[in-house]
Order: sequence, then C-alpha cells, then structure tokens
Amino acid sequence: MTGPMTITITITMTMMAPLRLLQLLPVLVLMTALHVPVAVAAGTGTGTGKACHSTAKSLQEAIDSLPGQTSGTGIPELLLCPSVEIELTQPIRIHQRSVRIGCLTTGTGNLCTVKGGEPQESRLIEVIGTENPFETFTVQLSQLLLDSGASYYQTEDQHVHVPVPVPVPVSVSVNVHATIVGGAGVSVLGANLVVEDCRFENNVASSQGGALHVQDHGRPILFIVTNTVFQENLSIEDDCSSIYFQQQHPMTMAELNTERDFVPSRHLRSVIDQWDDPAKASEALDQYRPRPGAELCF
Repeated sequence: MTGPMTITITITMTMMAPLRLLQLLPVLVLMTALHVPVAVAAGTGTGTGKACHSTAKSLQEAIDSLPGQTSGTGIPELLLCPSVEIELTQPIRIHQRSVRIGCLTTGTGNLCTVKGGEPQESRLIEVIGTENPFETFTVQLSQLLLDSGASYYQTEDQHVHVPVPVPVPVSVSVNVHATIVGGAGVSVLGANLVVEDCRFENNVASSQGGALHVQDHGRPILFIVTNTVFQENLSIEDDCSSIYFQQQHPMTMAELNTERDFVPSRHLRSVIDQWDDPAKASEALDQYRPRPGAELCF
C-alpha cells in the first residue's frame, strides 16, 4: 500500500426526517450500551451463582469501587438480595459512575426493597453526573421498591415525625414542611436515568418531585421510565408528587411508557392508573415536547 486509504460510507434514510434522526442518535447510542452484557460486582454470596448485597454499606462500597468510566466494558450490575430490606440512614450516592442496580430474582413482579431508616432526612438515591460534555454516565434501576417510609418535617422550633401518607388536612398552624427538596426517592443531576419495573411509595419532598427529580444540568441526557408504579408520594408545595423533570439542553429526551422497548412513546396505557395523579400525569405528558425550558410535573 503506497498511500492512505479513504473509506466513504453513505447512509440513505427515506422514512425519517433528519431532525428526528439527530434527536434519536443519543437514544440509539444509549440503547446499544444498555444491551452490552453487564458485569456483576461482588457482594454477599447467596449460593445461586451470583452475588447480592444485603446492606447499605456493602452496596455503597461496591458503587465506590466501580471505575469512573465504563465505555467499551458495559455497565456494571449490582444486585440486591430479595430476602432482606436495605434500610438507609443516608443516601446511596452514585457520583460520576455508570451502574445498573437490580434485584436477584427471576419472578415477575418480585421487587427488592430499599427503605428509609431512622432518622430519614435525606433522599434514598442521589445521582450526579458530570459537566464534561465528552463523558456520559448512565444509572439503571430495575425491580426495586423505593420507599422512604416516613418523613421528618420541620416546624418552627422542632423536628416532627410524620407518617406517610401525610394525614389530611395538615395543620397550617405549625408551619409544617418537608426537609427534602427534590426527589425523596431518587434525585438525578446531569446523568442518564433508566427506571424499569420499579415501584415508588411513600416518598415525600417539599417541592420538585416527591418520588423522582431529574435535571439535565445543561447536558444531553435520557430519562426513561418503563412499567413503573408511583403510589402515595407527595410534593407538598407544587404537587409534583410522582415526577419532576427539567430540561435545559435541546437534545435531552424524556420517554415515559409501559412498553418493553425503547421506541419513543407517550402512551402510558394501564400503568398510568397506578400513578399518584393519573389525570395530571396524562395531561402533562400529552403537552410535553422536548425543548429547552420544558418541564414535567405530576
């Protein structure tokens, strides 16, 4: 060979508008990554051939030991033991890591439980990505029951323990409000989030999402929720009980559906009836269009 070789690849798309193709590129890239075989990280042995985690300490240590970037190696998988409830007194922190947290169970509808302990004045899971435009982190949550269980409220002079769901009406004379702002279940800033086959219960925040709070932080991210139930969650000040989502980057996309595929869709069908406010969710999703400044609140 006497000189450099030039290879030209021509792609013809007759059925898809160029703009929509550009919007779908991050979806295709992420879905390709999500189908790479995952590596199961070590935890507590169960005799099943796979390891699982039964304590918050074990789970957090496994997350902290993950590599900062997993490009080309797939997304590591951490499994929770189905026979125990993991009780938290502080958030599970996933900072600049890609990970899939699932449940070591093969039964349909079987979930592993992550609950708030005593005192529980913080969210259950905190995800923070990166401002580097060349790095993308993805967190997947699968077959989990995320339940804060109860919330501490701040009155004028003391912390008051209030069970969830909050008794109605709440007395305004004591100036009660939740201590958690934005996502008592899960809060995500600048990272991809994929939630599938999960259940969010009894998560209470003062505002911006009782169960889920997601912001792209000016980066293109994907926010996908599939076959997930939201029950008895509460966002006191703005009524975003199930989900609060805020988009800043034009390429960010939110897809919430009940299908087990990743074709963009806003048809929620049966699962929407099991959300905190089905009517508000349906209206919000019907009006949602991906664009900078877009919000979802229901």
